[in-house]
Amino acid sequence: MKTLSLDVKARLTLAMIVGSQRGTVADIVILSRILDKVELTPDEQAAIKLVQDGPMVRWDQSKSADKSVELAPDEAKRLAKDIRAWQQFTAADAGWVQELLSVLE
Repeated sequence: MKTLSLDVKARLTLAMIVGSQRGTVADIVILSRILDKVELTPDEQAAIKLVQDGPMVRWDQSKSADKSVELAPDEAKRLAKDIRAWQQFTAADAGWVQELLSVLE
């Protein structure tokens, strides 16, 4: 098992990455398990006052929805693969993405 400590930005980003993936039935079963673990619940969204405005999201950054997530080996492997393939990261993401990959791999 791999344990990830995720803040709101990481959870939102990972939910977007995982939710956009396509694949076989076996793939989507793994992806749906990951999504269930990282996605913010409606109660968490309300607690941080998450607002989606088109492709942009905002939330009250004084509120926290940080979460520790346990991933099975197949989930960790798949998430690392999808993170490495994602081409929408910016240089500002390098620190948390590299930290996340060091835990996953």
